[in-house]
Amino acid sequence: MRDHMNSAKGYVSELTDGKYYRIVSTAYGLYASETDNDVKSLPLNNGNFAQYWKLTKNGNGYSFQNVLTQNYIQPQTAALSRIYRTATAKATLYPTRTADKWEYKWIIPNANGGSQGMHTSASQGNTVVLWYTDAEASVWAFQEVELSDEDIEAARGERKEYEELLKNISTYQAALDNLFEDKACTVLKADIQSLSDAQLAANADYAALPRDIQNMVLKVKNDTWQQYTNSTTGYKAGYEKFFRVADYKIYSNYIEMANGSNFTMSNNFGRLSNPTGIVANANQIVYIYVDDDPKSECSLMLEYVSTVGVSGYHSTGSQTTLHKGLNIF
Repeated sequence: MRDHMNSAKGYVSELTDGKYYRIVSTAYGLYASETDNDVKSLPLNNGNFAQYWKLTKNGNGYSFQNVLTQNYIQPQTAALSRIYRTATAKATLYPTRTADKWEYKWIIPNANGGSQGMHTSASQGNTVVLWYTDAEASVWAFQEVELSDEDIEAARGERKEYEELLKNISTYQAALDNLFEDKACTVLKADIQSLSDAQLAANADYAALPRDIQNMVLKVKNDTWQQYTNSTTGYKAGYEKFFRVADYKIYSNYIEMANGSNFTMSNNFGRLSNPTGIVANANQIVYIYVDDDPKSECSLMLEYVSTVGVSGYHSTGSQTTLHKGLNIF
């Protein structure tokens, strides 16, 4: 019965040198992932190769190498609650089977026989931190996965493309400034607007842009935003432009609205009461163009919220400040 139950979940009873694994935080059903060199437990995403780890035998322990970034999880030797990080240096952890009678569960301490190790901290946004291994959220399971060399190389190629975009963002911004009247890229300069598509293709600033941004320029120039048509009524609507190009209104501080003496709201609705509705699949690149920086007393942020989980419930995620001009995520 135990073998059947673990087989259904994909949990392995032994680790094998050189195999690929997903590492499951059994307390939360989340998966250890690398995010900007931090180790974080995230919802399952089969397309996110940052959730796959290659385990290599190293003495009595294993090195944990991220398949996407090729970085290694580093032992956290600082104070308790410090986040586990990754780096290029090969390092060793010591996964150890627990005495659980029903499931193949593990702790992952820093030292052989150590009492402190990897722990999913719900109070720190599900980052993986150093904590005592006897805690429930310090228990893990391993799911072996088969990955082809072709799929790994494709995923790494996509990551390299993204890194190149970030490295050259100032070049792209300079080109956009020469093409558009505004930082939000909604109005082309008159001399650019008057060009034919063939003439635009020969423009040095246009040619300096990656294909995705070039496509955006053409949509603005030719007003070729996608139209949506109701197959029954024939009603047409330009939802793509409507949602992608907009002036967003100021959103009052939700905490002040709930707790301030000048307001009578009974509920603290939270940051996501006023979402803009930007939707993308995992691993897609998102480009956001902002016309101006917010005033000093305001903030403008992008917050990632996963749609994985219970229907109707989407917990808040990490925030990134947006700035004037081109932002790439």
